[in-house]
Amino acid sequence: MAKVIKILCVIFIFIYQNAYPQVDNKILVKVDNKIITNYDLVRETRTLLLINNIEFNNDNYIKTKAIALNGLIDRSLKLSEIEKYEIEKFNKLELSSYIDNLAKSQNITVLELKKKFANNNLNYDTFIENLKVGYIWNSLIFDLYKNQIEINTVEIENELEQIVNIGKTLQKFNISEIEISAKNISEKKMVEIYEFINKFGYEEAVKKFSTSESALNNGKLGWISENELQNVYSRELKKLKVGEITQPIKKNNKLIILKLNDKETEQKIVENIEELRKKLINQKKNKKLNLFSKSHLSQLERTVLVEKYE
Repeated sequence: MAKVIKILCVIFIFIYQNAYPQVDNKILVKVDNKIITNYDLVRETRTLLLINNIEFNNDNYIKTKAIALNGLIDRSLKLSEIEKYEIEKFNKLELSSYIDNLAKSQNITVLELKKKFANNNLNYDTFIENLKVGYIWNSLIFDLYKNQIEINTVEIENELEQIVNIGKTLQKFNISEIEISAKNISEKKMVEIYEFINKFGYEEAVKKFSTSESALNNGKLGWISENELQNVYSRELKKLKVGEITQPIKKNNKLIILKLNDKETEQKIVENIEELRKKLINQKKNKKLNLFSKSHLSQLERTVLVEKYE
């Protein structure tokens, strides 16, 4: 068995070196006992460009590289924690739905998506395994924090009663984001970022400063209902006029600058009270789980040794 594994590793290295012959496979980052190499970064960057349907060229590669590296570090942190708790379960339907939606977003079938990976010297199965890490992480977060996501039933019933009896008007926001690491950032740097926004525009600032994957889409998050947003976000957005931006919002180890692209109101029309009740409960649970996920990852970033060699 060991001999077979060794042969497979040699074959894999041969194929990979032929796919990226110009890449020096040096170690870029060590996360706990896991390493991230230059090959990993090239593959991750190209994958991000592919799934976001962005042209493969040198400019786009350079713009995406930092986002890809942050994603690799986050995945390594999550994988270490998953291995620690020896968890393997994940929601297969959610993974399948994501793949279907990804293919549809590019107006192709899943089979054509697989071919697209192959045509660009990317391994589709590796992509799927990397996606699984995220879904297994979600299962882990649920297991760790499920006893802390109890929902106030009185609050739910009061909200439900308000919607049913008098109707409820909700605001929807079309927003974009700039996400910046809060680690060691100075007030002078934040002033520089806002001055850059005033001079060159928000989208240019997204390209230059944002570390979020949303930067690949100029920071655009699209339309989000106020009851799906974290309270701190909706509170700040309600202060803005269309076209304005927020002051930095601190969330764990990140600073977020939101832009309000547009807003509208929607009237909730209740057709099925029980379905609405379930939806409200799920929305509140998901908001709490999302907070726990970000908080847990932030804690790992502070406690796990991350060594960068660049």
